Amino acid sequence: MARQRTRFELCDVHRGWDSDGRYRLAEIFCEGGPASGPPCSPQPCRAFPGTDFFNSSVTDDDAAEWVRNWAVNTR
Repeated sequence: MARQRTRFELCDVHRGWDSDGRYRLAEIFCEGGPASGPPCSPQPCRAFPGTDFFNSSVTDDDAAEWVRNWAVNTR
């Protein structure tokens, strides 16, 4: 069985993060999102749990909650 890798789907506003690499992208998702800037648009950024950046107990709902709680999305 192939190892399932975490997939990140970024909104149009935050699509520029893609160039920073997978580890930095994982840090941004898990540590509170971007420090400043506009909120997600038109849809929230999403992370689909895999085996490389997520504990096996983390769900899609957990990852969605992280994004909803980013400071840029709660102003």
